[in-house]
Amino acid sequence: MHLRYYIISCIFFITSLSIDVFAFDTLTIIATSNLKGNFSLDMDDRTDPLLTVARGIMYERATKQVDCYVDLGNAFSPGVLSKYSYGAMMLDYFEFLQCDAALVGTHDIAVGLRNLELASRSRPTQLLSLNITVDNKPIFKPYWIFKKKDIKIGFIGITSSRGIFDVAEKRILSVSLTEYRDYLTNTIAALKEMGCKYIIVLSGLSSAENSAIMKEYSQVDCILAGGDASGLYYDVYAPRLDLEDGRSIITVTKPDGHYTIRLALKEKAVVETITFTNLDKTVSDSSYSDLVEKINLWKERYAEVATVAIAENFPSTDVSPVTIAHMLRHYYNSEVAIVNVGDVVATSLSGTVTGIDVQRVVQNDYTIFTYRLSGRQINIISGISGLVFSGLVAGKIQGVSVHHDRMYKVSSTQSAYDIITATLKEEVPYTNTWTALSALMTNDLKADKCIANNNFEYLDNRFRLTVDINLANIYDNSVVTTDDGASTPPGMPSKTYKKWGIEDSADITLYNQFHRLTLTPYIYYMRQDELYLQNLLRGTFLYSYTLNPYVNPYHKSQVDTVVVKKDDGLRPILFRETVGASFLYSYLSGRIGVGFEKQTQDPEKDMLYGAESILQIQIPFLSYFIYTFNLDNFITIPEGSNSTYQIRTEMRNALSININTWLSLTIRHRWFYYNPLDTQIPYTYTQLLVSLDVKAKFKVF
Repeated sequence: MHLRYYIISCIFFITSLSIDVFAFDTLTIIATSNLKGNFSLDMDDRTDPLLTVARGIMYERATKQVDCYVDLGNAFSPGVLSKYSYGAMMLDYFEFLQCDAALVGTHDIAVGLRNLELASRSRPTQLLSLNITVDNKPIFKPYWIFKKKDIKIGFIGITSSRGIFDVAEKRILSVSLTEYRDYLTNTIAALKEMGCKYIIVLSGLSSAENSAIMKEYSQVDCILAGGDASGLYYDVYAPRLDLEDGRSIITVTKPDGHYTIRLALKEKAVVETITFTNLDKTVSDSSYSDLVEKINLWKERYAEVATVAIAENFPSTDVSPVTIAHMLRHYYNSEVAIVNVGDVVATSLSGTVTGIDVQRVVQNDYTIFTYRLSGRQINIISGISGLVFSGLVAGKIQGVSVHHDRMYKVSSTQSAYDIITATLKEEVPYTNTWTALSALMTNDLKADKCIANNNFEYLDNRFRLTVDINLANIYDNSVVTTDDGASTPPGMPSKTYKKWGIEDSADITLYNQFHRLTLTPYIYYMRQDELYLQNLLRGTFLYSYTLNPYVNPYHKSQVDTVVVKKDDGLRPILFRETVGASFLYSYLSGRIGVGFEKQTQDPEKDMLYGAESILQIQIPFLSYFIYTFNLDNFITIPEGSNSTYQIRTEMRNALSININTWLSLTIRHRWFYYNPLDTQIPYTYTQLLVSLDVKAKFKVF
């Protein structure tokens, strides 16, 4: 009998010892994400989305054991009331619900970092961000330590690098989003020195970045990802990803409820269960009325200033990101306007429009930037899915294909500008208008009401002026072949030579989507001592009307003369007038027309009627090379003649090597053929040129 009692006692002792040895604590966390300050504007708490979430959290705390509450980012913006209170309203909300820590998400930055930092002082809720820095020092606390019994758990906050700061904060306060690795290693080491057994990261990073953290930092027990995180792994949504060593990445993104996450505090903090609750609960806590009263007080304050009418009898209008982009072009006279799709929520406006309506439309209320982008840069950013363009349609601006080295005036929201510079990986000089998007929209509603337009084609009817200058220093090796009795055409050489010279031109173009007028002065002049070898001065006026992308009518006036009088003191002048059709397709362009040619002096000759054919092929290749082929042919016959004719043909081949935007090295071959009426003796002129070209393209307006 005594032996039996002894055995039973031993069993109880061993069992109790094993329970004590293998027992472990648990950590229960309430988590929210993407609340976005989404308070309703009415006074009924039963219809307010965030008060519904609050009742669920209060019910959870009242009925279950909860250790701590963390928010995973984007709690403060773009909600109208939260932005109006500069985040103070959400901090009141968090304080009432005993939120211990909140990650600063990219949308939260729109409230203003200094506003958040000042509003959060002396608040119990810790705002966390490891990598938002001022002068390379975190502006918010990088971590928060929770203590359960004698166990310390460190929570680290990492903000997504997609955050966009107000330009004043960036320039004046030197605010930046730094690479999280610069600080994460030291922060983990500091938490371990302070006795933290477990490390939990609150992350707004991408799935790939979160996976990299788990791979690189074995000290991290768990990542709770939310806010800007998507939870996509190879295009598959995975709210929970468990690693082989028992650690986990948990992604919580739903804004209409709360998550309850239970972790077992073993050798590692192991996630046991995750539940999401969005059911409306009834709470009996009398303090809930205090929360509702405080929230309604904020709503009343906002209603006093935001319900004042901005526009009366406003026509029914669907406002979208595209509409806002059109509005930017209207006010800043830009060729292209760009809006981040997240800057604006598509909304229908009609009747009486108030400040509340404007705030509902505008999500990122930063200032408007104006700047210039090259055609190359525009082609790069045109494929960004998150950007909305006005003025850029099918690779064309105002009906003309985007030219890679042409500069275009652009207006955009600051968030779009930051996306553009991040994509281009280069800084783009800009002018800050210091006009916020909401202010611009408010002023428009009061005055022009351009956003109510059904048709914005008038924006493409605005005229633009460009000036393209080409300056060439030329080494010229020319060979002339003709009979002794042949006459020399105006401006053409009579002997073979090798000399240096200049060939300069300027294209001055005034255009819109339908009309295009180009004035081109051209000079080709060479001389040796007092002897000129090339002596051509030409002026061309070209008008074209855009009917479709491929074939359009044109009219051209051209006059040729000499820079200095010939040796015989004569200054011949030759006019050519033609009308016809121009065509454009890919690398090929040209004109086919009819008209007349007349030499008016030194000596005056009869008018000649004929046909003009002009062809140009320009093919860029290997990034730095451009091959160009030009053919200019004019065949004429005198009035009343059916047997004699005159041919004037010029053909050019050129290979250019671009040294930089302004400078290129060009090898040209030029062939000229002239068969005059008076002698019918052909004149042939060939030329091989090597030139250093300076090219400058200016946008006047």
